[in-house]
Amino acid sequence: MSTTELPVTRIDSKLRKNRDWLKIWTGGTALTLGDQIFATSLTLWVGAVLSDGESWGPTAMSGVLLAQAIPPILISVIAGTFVDRWNKRHVMIVASAISALTCAALLVAVSLAIPTAPLLATVCCAVFLLAAAQQFFNPANISTLYDVVPVNQRTEAVGKLLASTQVILMIGPPLAAPLLFGLGMQGSIVVDLASFALACTLAWRLRVKLSLSESASRGNLATDFLNALRFIRRMKILRLSLGTFFFFSLCASSTTAVSYFYITERLHCSPAAVGAFGTVLGIGAMVGSYGARKKIAQDRSHHAYAAGLVLFGVLSGLYSKMESISIGGVVYFLWGMAYGIIAYSLEAIAATSVPQRLIGRVSSLIAPMQGIAAVIGLLVGSYFAHQGVAGASIGFSALSVDPLRGVYRLVCLITVAAGCYAALRFRDTSLHHAEVEHAGEAEVEGHSIAMDTVGTKDVEWNIRKPFLL
Repeated sequence: MSTTELPVTRIDSKLRKNRDWLKIWTGGTALTLGDQIFATSLTLWVGAVLSDGESWGPTAMSGVLLAQAIPPILISVIAGTFVDRWNKRHVMIVASAISALTCAALLVAVSLAIPTAPLLATVCCAVFLLAAAQQFFNPANISTLYDVVPVNQRTEAVGKLLASTQVILMIGPPLAAPLLFGLGMQGSIVVDLASFALACTLAWRLRVKLSLSESASRGNLATDFLNALRFIRRMKILRLSLGTFFFFSLCASSTTAVSYFYITERLHCSPAAVGAFGTVLGIGAMVGSYGARKKIAQDRSHHAYAAGLVLFGVLSGLYSKMESISIGGVVYFLWGMAYGIIAYSLEAIAATSVPQRLIGRVSSLIAPMQGIAAVIGLLVGSYFAHQGVAGASIGFSALSVDPLRGVYRLVCLITVAAGCYAALRFRDTSLHHAEVEHAGEAEVEGHSIAMDTVGTKDVEWNIRKPFLL
C-alpha cells in the first residue's frame, strides 16, 4: 500500500538529544506521577475517610475500580482504530485537555458539602471519564513515540519509559498519604490536573509532523479492526503472550480489590502506611525491569515473561502466609520484581513484533482484554474482600480459608499454571526470531503495508483468509 508521508523533522541519532522524545517522556512521566498520587489518594479517601468502619466500604472501593475498568472494554477498540486514522498529536492534546477539565469539575464537587452517595457517584463518573480519555491518549502517545524514535532505538525508549514508570510507582504512593491527610482530596486532584495540563502543553509543542497512512484515511473501520485481529492471529508469540497476560491481569485486579484490607487487617498496618507498600512494590518493579533490560537478551524476552509469571505466582502464595509488616514487605518487594520482569518482557515482545501502523489498533485490542480481566478480577476480589471484612470463611470445614488470604493463593495457582503453559509453548527458541524476521509486509485491500519491525524481510502475507482465532 502506498503511503502519504508528511514532512518529518529530522530525528537526532542519540535518544537523549531527541527533543520530541524528551517531551513525550516528560509528559508521560508527569501523567504517571499524577495518576499514581490521585489513584492512591482516592483509595485511601474512599477506604479511610468516606467509608471508615462502614460495611459498604468494599462495595464503594469496587465501584470506583470498576468505573476505571469499564472504559477499556467499551471504548478502546473504537478509540484505537480512530487513533490510527487521526492526527496523533491532536488526539493527545484533546484527550489531556478533557482529562484536565474533568479533574477541575471533580475538584469543585469534592470541595462542596454534598452527601456521601451523590459524591461517590460523582467520583465514579469522573474516574470513568478519565479512563475513557486515557483510551485515546495512550495509543496516540505510543504511536507518536514510534514516529519520533528510530527503529533501532525503540526498545531502549520503551525501556526508559518503563523504568521511569517504576520510579514513579516508588515515589508516588508515599506522596499521596501526606498530601491527602494534609490538604485533603483536593490536593491530589490539583496535582493530577497539573499533570494533564503539562502533558497537553508538551503535546502542543511537539515539532514532528507525523506520517499518515493512506489506508487509515480512506479504509473503513471494520477492515482496519479485522486487519489488527489477523495480525495477532498470525503472530503466534504475540497471541500466546496476550492470552496468558489476560489471566495475569485478572489476578492482578483481584489483588487490587483486597490489597487495602489485607494490608490494614492482616498485616496490621495503619491506612497511612498503605502508600509505603506502594513504594516497596515500585522499587521491586524498577529493580526487576532494570535487571531484565540489562541481563536478558531481546530474543529471550518471551522466556523471561514465562519465568516472571511463575515467580509472581509463587510469591503470591508466599505473601498469603504473611503475618507481619516486616517480612510481608520483603515478599512484596520480590513480588514487585516479578511484576517488573513481566512488564518489561511483554513490552519488549510488543516493541519487536507490532509494526508502527498497527500500534493504535493492536493497543485497542489489548485494552478491552485487560478491561474484561479487570472487571472479573475486581468482582472476585470484591466478594473475597466482603467476606474477609465480615470475618467469614470460604470453603468447607477443614478446607476453609481466610478470604483475604485465599485471593492470593488463588492467584498463585492461576499465574503458575499460566507461566508453565507459556514456558511449554515457548520451548522452541527460534519461535521469536522466525516471527519477527518474517513479519515483513502485509497485504491489505490489494496494497502492501511495509511493517517496520526489527530485522524484517520482504515477505508478504495473504490475510484475506477468514479470520479464526
